[in-house]
Amino acid sequence: MRLMLVTLVAGCLSQRSIVPDDSPDLPGAGDRCRSDAQCRDGDLCAHNSMCMVASELRTVHVNWTVDGMPASQTVCDPLGNLEIEFGTTQPVNDPQLAFSPLACAEGRFSIDKMPMTWTVVKITGRAIEAQSATIDAATGETTLALTSR
Repeated sequence: MRLMLVTLVAGCLSQRSIVPDDSPDLPGAGDRCRSDAQCRDGDLCAHNSMCMVASELRTVHVNWTVDGMPASQTVCDPLGNLEIEFGTTQPVNDPQLAFSPLACAEGRFSIDKMPMTWTVVKITGRAIEAQSATIDAATGETTLALTSR
């Protein structure tokens, strides 16, 4: 938990050097950003905090089941907090982006402006076996079959 807090604090600190939203000098593709308004020429601010061309981004939908059953409050409550990670390698050993806690009962996590180079997703937690899968290049969809311990 402390490591995650340090990571979040460090991430916030590093963002202070990013160009302010009202700057007349907007960054182009490959430059750091916090919002789409900071990017020029129709570029978008991706989840890697970089201005990117829209064709290099996609929306990703991660679906999951738990022990072969659709996710629900009943099957997810015993699992405790889960985390979802996105990365470039299979399995995700060095996540590029992570969210915790993951709302397990929803059975689906969607995120836009995901760089196309982030092709793998992993869900972890204390009460499940870690599962990872490749994100479909054409649809941006993937499904994980979570197994409780």
